[in-house]
Amino acid sequence: MKETNNDGRTEKETRLRTILGGTGKAQAIFETIEAAYTAASQGPADPFGTNWSREKLISALENEAKKNGVWIEDTFCLKGEEVGEGGENKVYQNPSDPATVIKFNRMTYSADSKAGFDALFDGLIAQGELFPALKYDILGFALDVYGNVAIILRQQYVTAERYATEEEINSWFQNNQFIKERFGFWSNGKYKIHDYKPANVMMANNGILAFIDLIIVSRAHQ
Repeated sequence: MKETNNDGRTEKETRLRTILGGTGKAQAIFETIEAAYTAASQGPADPFGTNWSREKLISALENEAKKNGVWIEDTFCLKGEEVGEGGENKVYQNPSDPATVIKFNRMTYSADSKAGFDALFDGLIAQGELFPALKYDILGFALDVYGNVAIILRQQYVTAERYATEEEINSWFQNNQFIKERFGFWSNGKYKIHDYKPANVMMANNGILAFIDLIIVSRAHQ
């Protein structure tokens, strides 16, 4: 039986709703994600032994987003100056709010399995729980510049003086009750953090470390 709270929501739904930031669109975004999960689960077994289809997932995200009114057809208003690109995200300064950035997450790797897709959302949620000033909001879905279906994310833009040093990063973890485990991962018992290299951690102008693109895995997915 799924554990529910007083509102009748599962723990998964309650946590997921903390990052659904589209104004008046939270329910529609949630339903789109849930429908995509259902569609993808009709596929063959993935490498983890779970029925899963990347193609069905991507197709359902687009179709359900359009049906639910959370598909962003014209993305021009989301693309200011390009400020970065990684394996899954292409990042732009938000032209309507320069204090934030817009990330087009194309799910390059995370859509390949249910475990990966679960971990994507778990990491987005964990970012907000660990670093509230840099939480993510899901605004909807759209095509990126390469024609890939993408999850549209909004995050605070960091004005930084420099990248943090390894010593500064390690001190932050130690001061926040994290323990360094095998292979160099930091863990607080609930989350295990990877990829905390200086290129992903900035020293903000206010003197606070800003953790941008970490890989955060909850105990449930370790």
